[in-house]
Amino acid sequence: MLVHAKKQSKKFKKGECEQIWKKAERGISFHYVNIGNNDVLGSAFAISPMIKFKGKHLSFSLEEGYAFITKRFQNPENFSNNVIGSHVNFFDEAKLNFEFPQSHSIKVIAGISVIHMSNGRLK
Repeated sequence: MLVHAKKQSKKFKKGECEQIWKKAERGISFHYVNIGNNDVLGSAFAISPMIKFKGKHLSFSLEEGYAFITKRFQNPENFSNNVIGSHVNFFDEAKLNFEFPQSHSIKVIAGISVIHMSNGRLK
């Protein structure tokens, strides 16, 4: 189970991105990810630049950055964790949201996101 909280800061600037996609937003995101079994797998902290494309009620965002995972595989200390090989990992997220405005300052957001973290090792 992945749970994450995020703080975004929006940066509005007239550039190529906004000329092509008129309602694109850019910013920086910070993530805390509870990977599940904290004693074996630990948690992850990630920072990533983001770009968000918005329609009237639909938005799609992409993020790619770096994550630090607190626990990794170490034989014999943490032999149960055979998933995470290094502390520093690549982080990416793709998210699709539906936004339902309730008033001028309140909206309900429902969506789905996919998070992937990998150190990129190939055998």
